[in-house]
Amino acid sequence: MKKFLKVILVLVIVVALVFLSGFIFLSLKGKALVVSQMENILKPKVEIGSIKLNFPDTVEMNQLRIENFLETKQLLIQPSLIAFLSGNVGFSKIVLVEPKITISRNASGEFNFANLLKDTEGKSKPVMIGDLVIENGNVDFIDKKIRPEGFVSQIRKLDMKLSNPLSPRFNVSAEIVGADKEKPGSFSAEGWMSLSRKDMDADVKLSNLDGAYFSPYFQSFLSEQKLKSANVNTQVNLNARNNEIDGRCRLNIDNITYEEQQQQAEASKEISIPGLISSVLGESQAKTNQITLDLPIKGTLIPFKINLVKITGSIFTEILKNTIAGEPKSLPERFESIGDKFKTIGKDLENIFKEK
Repeated sequence: MKKFLKVILVLVIVVALVFLSGFIFLSLKGKALVVSQMENILKPKVEIGSIKLNFPDTVEMNQLRIENFLETKQLLIQPSLIAFLSGNVGFSKIVLVEPKITISRNASGEFNFANLLKDTEGKSKPVMIGDLVIENGNVDFIDKKIRPEGFVSQIRKLDMKLSNPLSPRFNVSAEIVGADKEKPGSFSAEGWMSLSRKDMDADVKLSNLDGAYFSPYFQSFLSEQKLKSANVNTQVNLNARNNEIDGRCRLNIDNITYEEQQQQAEASKEISIPGLISSVLGESQAKTNQITLDLPIKGTLIPFKINLVKITGSIFTEILKNTIAGEPKSLPERFESIGDKFKTIGKDLENIFKEK
């Protein structure tokens, strides 16, 4: 019994000495070493306010900054002993506390995070992460593809947990800020995915999004007139089995009002799915302040691909339903309007194929 107690005491002393050595090392040289290692991997400049070791196995970095991309109040890292023993780079848990992330897209459609990593010679080791957690994060998205000066979208109060890399489970919630910062929209998503079986269940919900503010992304879906107000709500249920996605999307846009009619520019000859939808909706759309669509989602999980043809066909079906649901006296005029739009689309397509 005494020998056993001595062994326990020795182990405690060894652990304490290791922890103390690690604490002293990180306090004296840890910050410079970590910054150097990160800058060997990342192109932007890296700064760290302080770094220390928390018992028993957590590295704490305060005021971490990656130039033009990330600033975080605190970064907590728990290394994975199993991953390191197997010769890989791994972390049991990574927690970002109050991060401020800046994502930008240039006029060519390239994102800033695509250019973060330096080119490395040879094959790099895979990085394994058990849990990735974001607490109370903020994201600024600057989109210069939508507007040359940069269209700014803001995400606030972002909480996210992603766990189990082989069979990921995720839970996300956030606020999406529009023109009125006091009345943000809400976003939530939760679900799981099995990479080996290619299965997935996911529920995504978006509520009270300021449609007028974000209209550059879907203006052509509604009308050629400029939106004055719109409230967007959507719920998406995605299910995949054996790599086949079978889901539904319910989209509701209400409180739709438009600015006064402006002189319309010459119509583009380019035929696209949003353009077709806008052409079919036409004038009848401007007379309603609500759109409700219930759409099937079909496609493949890996690689992720959605069948846009089926979605477009379903949108046309929903448009016809909304048309039939209108006042009986106006039905002939509305059907005639839709028919004329299809004739115009058909002629445009015919001309395109003739040119080719």
